[in-house]
Formats: sequence, C-alpha cells, structure tokens
Amino acid sequence: MPEKKQFRAIKGTRDILPPDSSLWNWFEQNAREVFESYNFRDIRLPLFEQAELFFRSIGEETDVVNKEMYYFQDKAIPELEVLRDQVRHMIILPGVPQALELYLETARKFRTSLEAGFGAGEVPRHDLNLVVTGNLDNEIKALEGLHAAESSPENTEMILLVSSSLKRHAGALHLGEPLGLRPEATASVCRAYIEHGMHTLPGNAKLYYIGPMFRRERPQKGRYRQFYQIGAEVLGQSDAPAIDAEVLEMLLVFFHRVGLTRTTLYVNSIGDKECRPKYVELLREELRKVKDQLGTDSQRRIETNPLRVLDSKLPQEQAIIEKLPRISDHQCDACREHFAKLKEELKLRNIPY
Repeated sequence: MPEKKQFRAIKGTRDILPPDSSLWNWFEQNAREVFESYNFRDIRLPLFEQAELFFRSIGEETDVVNKEMYYFQDKAIPELEVLRDQVRHMIILPGVPQALELYLETARKFRTSLEAGFGAGEVPRHDLNLVVTGNLDNEIKALEGLHAAESSPENTEMILLVSSSLKRHAGALHLGEPLGLRPEATASVCRAYIEHGMHTLPGNAKLYYIGPMFRRERPQKGRYRQFYQIGAEVLGQSDAPAIDAEVLEMLLVFFHRVGLTRTTLYVNSIGDKECRPKYVELLREELRKVKDQLGTDSQRRIETNPLRVLDSKLPQEQAIIEKLPRISDHQCDACREHFAKLKEELKLRNIPY
C-alpha cells in the first residue's frame, strides 16, 4: 500500500480563504476604481519572463537577483534533447570505424537540429550557447579528420579526447530559455510597453497591475515567497514633476478610500543618470573607510550596490549610516529643481508630506 501523505501549502505561501477572500476582492476593486478615475488602465502580465530581463532591470548584483529570484531552465525541444543525450552517452569503441561513423552522424544531426532551433527562436542564442556551438563545430571537424586518417594508437587517443570534449560541450548547452518568476512587475511593464509599440502612442501610458510576485524570502511574519502587489507606472516622453505628484495623490486617495488613516508621506529624490553615479562613488569611498565596522552583507554591497547599505536594518550600523553623505546634498541643478517643483505640486494639491 502506498504511504499516506498529507499535502500542505509550500512554506512561504498561503491560501486566501473566505471570508478573507471577499476582503481581498473589495480591496482590489477599490484600487481599480481609484486608479481608473485617474485614467490608469489595467495591464495583465505573464508570471514569468526571460531571466535576463530581471538581471538587466534590477541588477545582477542585487539581493533580489542573487538571493531571492526563482529562475529555471525552460524545457528543451524533445527531439533535440534526445539527440543531445545520444551525443553525450554514445560509446565509441577504439578500432571500430563504424562506431565513430555512427557517432559523427549523430553529432552532425544534433548540430543541424540545434541550428534549426536557433533559427526558430526555440533555443536561446546567448553568448554561452554561441561559444559552445563554435566548439562543437571545431570538434566535429576534428573528428571527421581523425576518421579519415589512418588508424594508430595516437589517432585512437585523439578520437577519445576530442569526443570527450564534444560530449562535455553538448552537455553545457542551454537548450531551453532561462526563465524567472517575476520578483516585481516594473520590468515586465517596460518590456510590454516597448514590445507592443506603446511608445508610439501620443502622450504617456498610464498603467496599473494587480497580482502575485515571487521571491525566495525566509518565511516570517509579513513576508511570503508568493506575495501580492498593486502597482502603477507612467511611461512616456514627459518627466514632469506633476506626474509624480499625481501618482502620490492617487495613492493617498486610495489609502483614504480603504480606511487607512495613520499614514505619513515621505518624499525624496535619488537623482538621475548624471548625479547619481557620482554620489554612488562618493558613498562607496566613505563606506570603504568604515568597512570593518559593517556586517558581511553591507561589506559585500560596498562594491556591488552601495545604495543598498542605506537600507540596512542592523541596529549596530544605524549610527554609521546616519553620518554618511546624503544624496540630497549631491544632486545636480536639474534634479534639485525637479524635486523642488514636486514639493510645490504636492502643496498645490494640499498633500502634507
């Protein structure tokens, strides 16, 4: 008899049951009504994307990508996987030309199918695969030359050596696309905005989304591996401060609508591509001076992403962080002007901050 097993929700996930599900629906419906009253429109996005999209948008050195993102290899074309297995596991008997001939035939067939997969977009054409494919071509050509040469102990040794290398390279190929469960939605919104030519439409695209995100968090109170976000994005040519102010106003209207009263709005500016890199380098230099006083994570972030050190929640690091240079003191004139106009826009809307 099979052993009895009780299945439970995976650690870090949860079931949302009635009557809580009704509360969730009410909350989401309020978000839709408020956002659409500001002319934002619903966008529905895939739960997973090419992993590289998140690497590029969030940053390969961030904790989200390094520690938390769920990513996996997509399934390969079955026929190609079978051919790869044959190339990797076929035995070549020394002194038996027919065995090498059969192996070469299989390797060529695999290489032809691989090229077809590249052409159809079913096999990812990234740098690793292109390098490995070049190695496969060289090894197949070398085996063809060895097959045509006269048999000798040296020839046999080279055949075994080259075929072993070919098998190893065949195993290194990524036949399926590296995919990632979305840890946030901004990257997906930007991808959809570009892919569908929304940048050619007049004005800004005002989009909102509601749905689950995924991060390999350590489960604790208030943190889940499948969690839910409501978000809004404005994409387009304009970067007017009034756009930021409208989004903040919309958020506070939503909070009021659902009964959140004890809220405080804090505003800040992290600069732009002109002044932020200079500040980041200054911050890195200052952090290096106190490196020995910081924890392991903060020490690593000094080189990879110094801004993340400012997010540290370790009590022993707070006094150090308090003395670090503030970005507000190192903004360029354009960013200072933009931030001043944002605060002016908030005052015009009677929004305390």
